[in-house]
Amino acid sequence: MKKKIMTTLFFMGAIAVMAQSSGVPDAVLAVQEPSFENYTFSPNGPMNAVWNPTPNDNYAILNEAFGGTDPHFPTDGAADGTYYALMRTVRNISQELGSVNAGDTLAVAFDVGRAYGLYDGYNGTRTGVMTCTLKVGSSSQVVTIDTATLAADSWQTFTNTWVSTESGTLSIEFDHVSGFGPFLDNISDVSVWSKIRPVQEPSFENYTYPANGPMNAVWNPIP
Repeated sequence: MKKKIMTTLFFMGAIAVMAQSSGVPDAVLAVQEPSFENYTFSPNGPMNAVWNPTPNDNYAILNEAFGGTDPHFPTDGAADGTYYALMRTVRNISQELGSVNAGDTLAVAFDVGRAYGLYDGYNGTRTGVMTCTLKVGSSSQVVTIDTATLAADSWQTFTNTWVSTESGTLSIEFDHVSGFGPFLDNISDVSVWSKIRPVQEPSFENYTYPANGPMNAVWNPIP
C-alpha cells in the first residue's frame, strides 16, 4: 500500500502517516442493506428500519416492476439486484457504522439513477438533487449529486472520500434535497485507510529463550 509519511513519530508502537485512498484499506466498515435487497414485496414497499428512514412509506423501496414503459423510473430498474430506493419519498436515511480516528481517510461509493421520461406531475422535471454525508462528531463532508448531470434512464457511480478531522463514530447519511427521484442503490462498505499504522513487535517481547537469540522475521533482520 502506498502511503506518504508526513511525520515520523514513534509512540506506543505506532508511526503517524497520512493515508491515501488507494490500495487495500486498513479496515472496512460494513453498511447494512447496501442494495436494499431484503424484501419480498412487489412492486413497492417501506424501507428496512436499519436505515432509520424519515419518513418511511410504501414507496420508499421500488423493484424492477417500476421499470419498463413507465417514464417516471429507470427502464431496467435497480443498478444492483432487484430493489432500489426512491429518495423523493424516503427523504432521509442514515446508519452509524463504527469508530474511526482523526486523520483516517474514509471512502464510500454509491449509485444514483435518473428516470427516462418527463414527470409533469412534479414540477415538470425528471431530475432531482440529493446528498451523501460522512460525519464524525461535529465534522462532516457532504457530496451533492444533481441528476440533471446524468443521461436520462441511467445510473452513475459517485464517491465521497474524506479525511476525518475528529475521532469517534462514523455515520453515513443520504438526503433528498429537491426534484423528482433521485434513485439510490448499490452502496459500498466504507473503506478506512488509517492515519496510525501499528508497528509489529515494537518492544521485541515475543520470545521465550532465556538470554539471547535471533530476531523475529517480521523485522526482516539482516543478517
